[in-house]
Amino acid sequence: MNTQKFVFELKDLLDILRCLSKVADKRNVNPVFGCVVFSITQSGTLLKATNGEIIIHSTLSNVKSYDNIEEFAISAHILYELLKSIHDTKVEFNLYDSCIVLKHRTGECSLNKIAITCWADEDYESDNCVKGVINTSMFMTSLRLVKVAMSLNDARSILNGIHMQGRGQGLLLTATDCLSKIAHMKIGATLTQDFNFTISAKSVEILMSLMLGASQQSDFTVYDKVIKFHIDSKILIIRQVNGTFPDCSKALTDDENTTKSVAIDVQEINSILNRMLLLLDNVNKKLHFALEKDHLTISVNNIVNGCAMSEELQISSDIKYGFYVNGYAIADYLKNFS
Repeated sequence: MNTQKFVFELKDLLDILRCLSKVADKRNVNPVFGCVVFSITQSGTLLKATNGEIIIHSTLSNVKSYDNIEEFAISAHILYELLKSIHDTKVEFNLYDSCIVLKHRTGECSLNKIAITCWADEDYESDNCVKGVINTSMFMTSLRLVKVAMSLNDARSILNGIHMQGRGQGLLLTATDCLSKIAHMKIGATLTQDFNFTISAKSVEILMSLMLGASQQSDFTVYDKVIKFHIDSKILIIRQVNGTFPDCSKALTDDENTTKSVAIDVQEINSILNRMLLLLDNVNKKLHFALEKDHLTISVNNIVNGCAMSEELQISSDIKYGFYVNGYAIADYLKNFS
């Protein structure tokens, strides 16, 4: 029986599999969508995973050089959980016709190879594209703050994600559930031209996890149907969400004549909101905000439960204005600033 052997540093392999296992979908009817695919060459190893919507590529250095061999696929989740339990610095893969035998210091185990069918890699690249460069940390922070406004289970899939709008040398991120929440944030970016693109909630979570601890700058390329992020040695390819994102420009105007702002102490208002939330329920979610000179009054009146609460927060303002907000929504958003 023919066999080929190759060795990887266990820590490096686990770092990559941690990201790839988030994409691999073990519930998909196509088993390759729950796998990590290995392509081992003389120069290194390419690992990739997909769920049909998102693709991750990452390269890994080989412990030594190998001749080119056939691609093979293994269950991403089983491999990741198995390697996490191994207490060693290296792991040896022995490739047979129908299985992979993993050998380490204290033992070995066998995993079935899975046929690579219906792989989602497509010829999406073209000269008609937009290239951009962003500050990784700033972009990740913006995603974290904006994502609280997106819907998670709306029948309109376009609302279950974040819209990216590139204009000039800026990138505007927007999310809304078209009911009670809209959030947007603009950051600087180097762009070759303007573009619009919407990514799903799942893509947002994976993108944020890849950017955690990454280098200062990341670049991306926007094609007709996908956006491709280069984050250190990893490539993340995201398919665009179908549909037209709602126009939130009127609600998010920056016109000085119609927009007023006040500064608040985040720790204080979060403390007040935590107490207010105790009186809210699925029927009564409203909090009333009343801006007066030098103070903000936040109140709740739950008629059904027969309870009410009102608290004041000292601010510096000459604005007089009152409005209602979804208490759960604003508390969920402001906790990101604590």
